[in-house]
Amino acid sequence: WQSTVNGFQNAGELVKHIRSKHGAFFSIAVAGHPLGHAASTSPADELKYLKAKVDAGADYIITQMLFKASEYKQYVQACRAEGITCPIVPGILMVPPSAEMLRQGTSHCGVE
Repeated sequence: WQSTVNGFQNAGELVKHIRSKHGAFFSIAVAGHPLGHAASTSPADELKYLKAKVDAGADYIITQMLFKASEYKQYVQACRAEGITCPIVPGILMVPPSAEMLRQGTSHCGVE
């Protein structure tokens, strides 16, 4: 993703825009990254950006794919400590028809 001139610089700006134009007409979910985002500089920064998206008007968070309940629990605790109180839905993946497809689907996001 690349920002454009006079465009949105991040997801928080998009959420804010949708809320300002449409109020509560839409339910807005934003992405959460318990295992880290490729462009993130630190877990603390990632939570700061997530809080900004929620504060801009997001209704809930859907996490990146993960399989370990302990990672989800730690992430929710970290979000709550940051003051994020909205629902956090774990991102899960239906088991694909082959192990190779599973490896391809999980390799880019650090899932074990």
